[in-house]
Amino acid sequence: MKYSERKLKLKLENHITYDSFWENPTTIPMELRGSDEAEENNEVPKICDFFDWHYNYSFGTTDPPSAYYYIVSEKMKNIFERFTLPPHKYYEIEVTNVEVEQKYFVLHALSHKHYVDYKKSSFVMKDPYTGEILENIEINIQSKSDYFSTLRNKDEGFRLSFKTEYYDKKYDCLPNSFNSNYPIINESLKRELEKANLIGIDFYEYNQDGFDIPILFPE
Repeated sequence: MKYSERKLKLKLENHITYDSFWENPTTIPMELRGSDEAEENNEVPKICDFFDWHYNYSFGTTDPPSAYYYIVSEKMKNIFERFTLPPHKYYEIEVTNVEVEQKYFVLHALSHKHYVDYKKSSFVMKDPYTGEILENIEINIQSKSDYFSTLRNKDEGFRLSFKTEYYDKKYDCLPNSFNSNYPIINESLKRELEKANLIGIDFYEYNQDGFDIPILFPE
């Protein structure tokens, strides 16, 4: 299979970040790649509705930016748009090396630290080496600015951590959180995604009891 040699020259690392959206986005050219084995066998990549975005040295591609994002099909995007997600933005993709029947998008979400209710959340300082909670340190965080100010000014011997993470709205999907590297969704959104017969998605039950930081929503 002959792949496109187009390179990204958009300096995406300056536009797509943990803390800010791309203000004037343009279409992002991307190549859809299969596994190393599939590449060796010259197989057409599997067309799915959900992809990760990775760098692969063997392909000589451009590094993806440091941020929270996923690649989703238009079909999946249309479902998400009927539900409540935290602050996010979509950037259209042009798939340059294979024919696809629908559009694809980068779903870019800000860090969860931007939509936490800081007044209702609670915090602790931990020993950065042992993880032990340092009970004798007073923490007064009432806002996002308080949180980031504390992060900047804390002693290097301490690590600021959420004790409980209370969100500002009742979201149907958390694209990122302390407890998972993958989206956490509620049952209603899961049912809609299942009904749509999307390709490339697996569901695993999220058990909050297995994590140190409870995720809480307003009623």
